[in-house]
Amino acid sequence: MAGGAAATLLAGRINRVVVVCPTGPLTRQWAAAAAAAGVHLQPGASTPRPPGDFHGIAVTYARVAQAGLRWARHVGPETLVIADEAHHLGDELAWGEGFEAAFGPAKDRWLLLSGTPFRSDQVAIPGVRYEGGVAEADIAYTYADAVRDGVCRPVTFIPYDGQLQWRSGDDVVEASFGDVLTGREAGRRYRTAISVELPDGLPRILQQANERLERLRADGHRDAAGLVVAADAEHARAIAKVLREVTGAPPLVVVHTDARAAEKLTRFTGSRDPWTVAVDMVSGGVDLPRPPVGGHATAAETPPV
Repeated sequence: MAGGAAATLLAGRINRVVVVCPTGPLTRQWAAAAAAAGVHLQPGASTPRPPGDFHGIAVTYARVAQAGLRWARHVGPETLVIADEAHHLGDELAWGEGFEAAFGPAKDRWLLLSGTPFRSDQVAIPGVRYEGGVAEADIAYTYADAVRDGVCRPVTFIPYDGQLQWRSGDDVVEASFGDVLTGREAGRRYRTAISVELPDGLPRILQQANERLERLRADGHRDAAGLVVAADAEHARAIAKVLREVTGAPPLVVVHTDARAAEKLTRFTGSRDPWTVAVDMVSGGVDLPRPPVGGHATAAETPPV
């Protein structure tokens, strides 16, 4: 949608497109997607002025925040600014302030995109109108709309519960997820639940997930894949070991600290490998179309920036 809007405006109403998003891999993903709409973006640019054969650039919020006022000198009313995952911005926070400083001269041509137009810290997002503290969208396209139109698949969340035991100091605590616990004990409960040490816990869930994936592949979706989001690198390796025992083949493990992590995910997207285990790699709009089966085994949250 954004690429189509940019292509239309480039026909005479704007002369430059700037896409701003959270991560470096997303700038490359944006460049590839925009090219399909006839809009050519240079990813990872260091200035808002693109090379002569490009329509614009794709850049991270972090880079913009480092040089907001300097960028503003090259931005005007003929610049279309597309902010992807705009909830990463915040008034009086580094990314939000840098964005406003850099693109203030083009404020009438901001296109803010977000699937979650709110922040856990309740800070206002620049460029968003609020009514009673709630963001008011100019255009809303809901998940229900997307499922009805065939843009998205329907998602079913399968919750698991049961009695869990863990040691807290000198005490042994037993609880299910239906019990109310303090923050510290709630964290210990979740870490117990995602441990691979409980045979009837995560290993059983992974076994059932693989059975579901095998049925999908047998039903004609031969490139269908499974994705498990792990808590950290050690946890990812433990999950990979379980999946190898379940499937007979080692899954791809992708950890954000690996310099080739984005490259590995790209290869996985184009392969027919059945499983991948990822750590801090699948947030912020990463496009992985193959996995219809997923497992969420982390309590990690993205801090406000």
